[in-house]
Amino acid sequence: MILEGEATAEMALANADQNLEIVKFSAGELFGEGCFFKANVPRYATIASKTASTVLVWQSEAWREIAESNFEVGYRLAVGITRIFLERLRHWNIRLLENLSWGLY
Repeated sequence: MILEGEATAEMALANADQNLEIVKFSAGELFGEGCFFKANVPRYATIASKTASTVLVWQSEAWREIAESNFEVGYRLAVGITRIFLERLRHWNIRLLENLSWGLY
């Protein structure tokens, strides 16, 4: 979670000389939340700090232990992360459709 500052998620493209910025993050936002559901998977993007930043790092194993020992906390955490996923998916669906309508894909 970003406590202070701004960052971006960037993805390297095979045929480009620079990374594609796929999302911007600011204070209060999470990244890497997919590790809660499945640990040790290859990352698909790089997080780059754009300003001096302070981040809070949670170890996925610790969160899974908390979620398994307290089902209410686990449920709330899973629902919160699912909302983040759905919002990002909605954003990317809109972005893809806009680019398709302009013939960019």
